[in-house]
Amino acid sequence: MKHLYLTRKVLSTLFLLVLAVGSVKAQYGTPKIDGVINDEDSYDGSIYSGNIYNSGSAVWRMTWDAKNVYFAISNANTTAAAVVYIDSDPLPIVNGGNNNDGSLSGVNYDGVTGLLPFRADRAIYFKDGYQERQVSDGSGSWTKAENGNPDQGLFVGPYAKSFDVREIAIPWSKINKDQSENPKPFNWFGFITNPSSGNANSSEYGEAFASIPFGNPAFGNKVAGAKYYSPEFIRYFTVNNVSDGNVNDSGDNTAAAFSRQSYTHIGGNITDFGAIEVYDFTINKTPFTSSSIQPTITRASNSGPWQINGSLVVGTNSTLNAGGSNSTIAVTENFLVADGGTFSQGDSRLTVAGNFSTPGTFNAGSQTLVLDGTTPQDIVSVASFNNVSFTNVGQKNLTNNLSINGNISVGAGAILNTTNYTLELQPGSRLNEANSGGGGYVLGYVRAQGNLSTPNAQVIFNNIGLRISPSGTSFETLPGSTTVLRRTGFAEAGPNNSKSITRQYKITPTNNKVLASTLIFGYRDSYPNQPATTNGELNGIPESQLRVFRSEQENTPPYERLGGTVNASDNTVTITGEFSLNGYFTLGDGNAPLPVELVAFTGQLEGSAVRLNWATASEKNNKGFEVQRSTGGDQWFTLGFVAGNGSTSQRNAYAYRDANAPEGKAYYRLRQLDNDGTESFSPVVTIAVPAGNAPALVLSPVPTPDVLNISGLGSGAHVAEVYDMMGKRVLTHSFTDQTTSVSVANLPSGLYVVQVQGKKSKFVKQ
Repeated sequence: MKHLYLTRKVLSTLFLLVLAVGSVKAQYGTPKIDGVINDEDSYDGSIYSGNIYNSGSAVWRMTWDAKNVYFAISNANTTAAAVVYIDSDPLPIVNGGNNNDGSLSGVNYDGVTGLLPFRADRAIYFKDGYQERQVSDGSGSWTKAENGNPDQGLFVGPYAKSFDVREIAIPWSKINKDQSENPKPFNWFGFITNPSSGNANSSEYGEAFASIPFGNPAFGNKVAGAKYYSPEFIRYFTVNNVSDGNVNDSGDNTAAAFSRQSYTHIGGNITDFGAIEVYDFTINKTPFTSSSIQPTITRASNSGPWQINGSLVVGTNSTLNAGGSNSTIAVTENFLVADGGTFSQGDSRLTVAGNFSTPGTFNAGSQTLVLDGTTPQDIVSVASFNNVSFTNVGQKNLTNNLSINGNISVGAGAILNTTNYTLELQPGSRLNEANSGGGGYVLGYVRAQGNLSTPNAQVIFNNIGLRISPSGTSFETLPGSTTVLRRTGFAEAGPNNSKSITRQYKITPTNNKVLASTLIFGYRDSYPNQPATTNGELNGIPESQLRVFRSEQENTPPYERLGGTVNASDNTVTITGEFSLNGYFTLGDGNAPLPVELVAFTGQLEGSAVRLNWATASEKNNKGFEVQRSTGGDQWFTLGFVAGNGSTSQRNAYAYRDANAPEGKAYYRLRQLDNDGTESFSPVVTIAVPAGNAPALVLSPVPTPDVLNISGLGSGAHVAEVYDMMGKRVLTHSFTDQTTSVSVANLPSGLYVVQVQGKKSKFVKQ
């Protein structure tokens, strides 16, 4: 079953269409099938004239109601046959898919056959005294479903003729592939064969006239209904809206039945294509096209604009080159470059109002790509864009990472939602988010780059809202090449209901060091399409109280408060001082900080001991710090406790000395406790203690029947662990003195190992 591709997002186009054609009847058209065309038949403006080989013109009429589709033809010999091909469930690429989706080859009707512009499901043939309906059989061929004389009851639907008029009503169940009786969107085209007086030896035999749409030439193989060979298109009509009548009261021929003329190009190379206005435009190679022929279209350098009121599709093994023309290609609905297809933008401005999908090759041009939909647009593309603009009040959604080499503009009212993907700004590109008219906004992730290698030079990181100026001299090691990941739409949260704004910057410099710098943190105080009372990214924090905070890890306290000065008119907070640029930066409430603001946590060897130092910029309800140590794995042992300073906005320094550091690597962290029991953990500090630097471990008596004495340790907190010869820990004993005694009376006799702070010794239990 083919996808229902023609369910469109074109409300604005339909509105303009209604304005153009006048008032459209609210009811379906239901003509009287009597072989006479009059005002009561509800065809009215639904007419289309086709040339009959230089001798007058035939007039086609078409409408529908809830039960039938109606065709009427006048000014054509009733003994000539009329042929209609119908695609009742169109594909995204109308001539793509396989034979199960319909046939691409026409039925041989009166010597007229050839290629079709879409995967047809039904072929209808009717003339004086005979009707025939054929259905695609899944193999690319056709099977007769009904045929015979209408007077004998073997017919497609009610039929009438008189003089040069023939009318037919075809039930929906005879048109729809699923045989349902409901009106559905469909594609179709038709023609009239030569009169029956022709013969096989006549130059007229096997030709068709009054093609609808008029003139259906094609390249190479002859197209059904074609009069001549030509490297052009196969034309057809798209009936997209079957929920209402299609008859125009004003009597012109721009009513819905014939207003949406679509095109398919299946082969050959056109190098000077000019201006065009169509509904759907498809270029796609078919299985019938010679393997040496790749469908290719190149716009002429002086070509006027292209107006595609439906979708533009470039299929597999097909190429569309916009060439040197700088005229706009405007696509009202979807844009698709299928896998294996190629679209080259050239010098053309390209605008797309529907989904933008390029599994194939998209070669960005020098002009701007504009995504201007007023309803949500999906961007299914891994291509790199040069210049792109998102306009109109509508959300654009990424479904892949998107790389920008030039300028990207998000216009007033537009939102680009990166979802779980990232907008990648390459060096030299620039992001412009509109500030007026409700603003423009990128929601989600944006990655930018900059080089912090010049002292006191401000870097704007592709204009994403962050500016940094490293201080120092050319002799100092500066941060160098630096990547910034901006995240919007998410807030950091901490204990005591502390929170951040809904914007963060993850900064990753090449050289990570504490350095005097100026950081300007930009934020938004309003969102597009939302009331000003939402305060944008502020997350309820008073703007005047915004301060810069830094964390080593995303969404992980403690947060170091850097402070800063608010410039509400510029939507920035500026901080100047010495701090590490590596980490996660956000804005929080300076009067309700993100818990304890840890400025630094370091460790260093002092003889056989390790000295730990840390400081806070401010504290809120801080009970104190547990100092914890680990020798690896997930086990942490508390060495001691250092009381905090409650609530204070002053800087405070703390220290702790571990006199019994084990040899090898020792890991230290702080467990910060609030007065209400809330806890948070510091980053981990790693210290390498040289072998022989730790005190000796002495056990006595050895062997022992019940009590083991442990000595040779310094003062401080210790944990003794006893293991059997299978490596199983059988006893744990904590103590704080330089010596201790532990009962081993309950242990079975045998050899054991005691480990204290990385030191090991053996004893025998009798």
